[in-house]
Amino acid sequence: MTKTARTGRRSITVERPVWEKAASRGRPDGLLSAAAVLTMLLAAYGRGDIDIDPPPYECGARLAQAPEVPTEIWKPAADRAGLQLSPTGTGRATRTDRAVVRSMSELAEVLLRDYAEGRVRITAVHTRLYMAAA
Repeated sequence: MTKTARTGRRSITVERPVWEKAASRGRPDGLLSAAAVLTMLLAAYGRGDIDIDPPPYECGARLAQAPEVPTEIWKPAADRAGLQLSPTGTGRATRTDRAVVRSMSELAEVLLRDYAEGRVRITAVHTRLYMAAA
C-alpha cells in the first residue's frame, strides 16, 4: 500500500509560542485555530494585500504542523515569496533568485508572528474577511 498526501495538507514548522499566540488572537476574530489564521494570512499575502519584512531573528523550539491549506491559496503565496513548489505541491519548495524567505515554514511564521504581535489584523465584514496592515 502506498501513502498519498491529503489534498491541501501542508507540512510546516513554526515556533510554538507564535503558533499558540496566533491561535489565541484569532479566536475573537472568529478563527478557531492557528491553521485558520494562517490560511487567511497566506490568502491575503498571495493576493498582495499584505507585505512582509522577514526579520533576522533566532528561532526557538519548533512545532511541526500540517495545516489544511487549499492549493489555490498555498501556490500564489509561494509564488509571491519567490518559492518554487514541487510538481505535486506537497514537497519541499525551492528558492528562486527573487525569494524573500527561505521556505514556506518561514513565510508562515513571519505572517503568524506579524498577526500575533498586532502588525496585521483580520477583520470580518459580512461574510468576507479582509486583511490590512496594522
